[in-house]
Amino acid sequence: MISIAAPAVADDFIILRCNKKVGGGSWRTGLDVIFPDERVRHRVGEPGLTRQVAQDEYRAVAWVRARYPERTAQGRAYYNDNCGRRRDPEDDEN
Repeated sequence: MISIAAPAVADDFIILRCNKKVGGGSWRTGLDVIFPDERVRHRVGEPGLTRQVAQDEYRAVAWVRARYPERTAQGRAYYNDNCGRRRDPEDDEN
């Protein structure tokens, strides 16, 4: 089970880069944006959202801020490129 804590401040938000299985057994990259009251899924291919944007923390935050200017103007962004999962140090290459 994956547990993601709600943002610490009401205006903070979380961005998760996730790969979700779609029809035909293929995988599709996207961003899950978590606000205190809502979780929204955006797939690569939506206007302005490319794989390069989804895979880069600064570009992803900028994309979400542009998409939701009112909801993100005051809050801090938390980005995770592993769909909210913690990394296993043994999986890291040295």
